[in-house]
Amino acid sequence: MIDFIISIDDCAGELESRQPWKIRYPLSTILFLVSVCQLAGVETWNFIEMNEPLFATYVDLSNGCPSHDILERVVSLVNPDCLQELKVQFEQSLTSLDAVYQLISVDSKTIRGHRGRDQNPVYIVTAYDGGHHLSLGQVAVEEKSNEIVAIPQLLRTIDIRKSIVTIDAMGTQTDIVDTIIKGKADYCLAVKGNQETLYDDISLYFSDVNLLEELQEKGEYYQTVEKS
Repeated sequence: MIDFIISIDDCAGELESRQPWKIRYPLSTILFLVSVCQLAGVETWNFIEMNEPLFATYVDLSNGCPSHDILERVVSLVNPDCLQELKVQFEQSLTSLDAVYQLISVDSKTIRGHRGRDQNPVYIVTAYDGGHHLSLGQVAVEEKSNEIVAIPQLLRTIDIRKSIVTIDAMGTQTDIVDTIIKGKADYCLAVKGNQETLYDDISLYFSDVNLLEELQEKGEYYQTVEKS
């Protein structure tokens, strides 16, 4: 965490352009609070107020927590690439402590309130580290594109070494698997009927009774049957 704060101080020093006599909160303090919110995957600034005593042990909050307006105004002036770089540095600090990821879940969601008569909804693809309960990164699905294109872009921006990447059936694509392998990670992907040839091949493979018995003896086979 100390290394992370130092990185924020360095970044803030390069970006600071506000008028000194108008500053109540150093840019490094605001970047720290925003970065922690990103890592936690929270959606509102109330998270900062709820954890003010904890944050105050790392940064100076003698003036209280920055208001929502201050946070949003300052963040709107910061290049998003800087915030992403801070997240990457934090991930690397975890890796350097041998606290490598065990499970990274990739999924997409629609941002609330972005759908309109003349505006399509905004889709965000997120990588979530279940072991550390951190949101590692996000990318927006570009107009006239889809999650299949966005997922490799996201995976290339984060450190996935020694991890298991899980994605639903949408992500069962050769390009995505190639990206995971090049990132030195393993993967666990779902297969449904829309991948007809692959689905039939897997079904045929597991229809071998002798093979199933062998896999079960080795503890390499597990099955659940759901209501639906």
